[in-house]
Amino acid sequence: MSARLDSPTYRRIRAADAAVLLCVVLFAVLGLVTHHSVVKLASLGAGVVGAGTSVQQGFNSAARAVSAAPVIGGQLAAGLTKAGAQTGGRVIAFGLQGESDARGLATLLGWLTFLIPTALLLIGFLPHRVRQAPRRL
Repeated sequence: MSARLDSPTYRRIRAADAAVLLCVVLFAVLGLVTHHSVVKLASLGAGVVGAGTSVQQGFNSAARAVSAAPVIGGQLAAGLTKAGAQTGGRVIAFGLQGESDARGLATLLGWLTFLIPTALLLIGFLPHRVRQAPRRL
């Protein structure tokens, strides 16, 4: 049995197995790097949320300032509050959607970066490797 383990054919098979395993690990690492790089785009959505919140707060602050005005202060304050909710609220919603979309895209691209090359590698390698298996027995 040890003569077979020391044969050049056996060593070539083991080297090929190790190379394929190393490639699969490399593809997994590349998938994670891709995911982490793309997920950073979610920070753009967070920035948009922050801008929308600032707009809303600015309108609310203006509404508080004019609310004490006689006769029309209440109406102006209500209008400013509504305008802040509509403009800032929409911006916040777009920012949150952008964050969510960036995270989903990061997950998809990470998996594709891993799965496509791994599948192609295994499709090319496994049939040949399976044919070698009975010869070893």
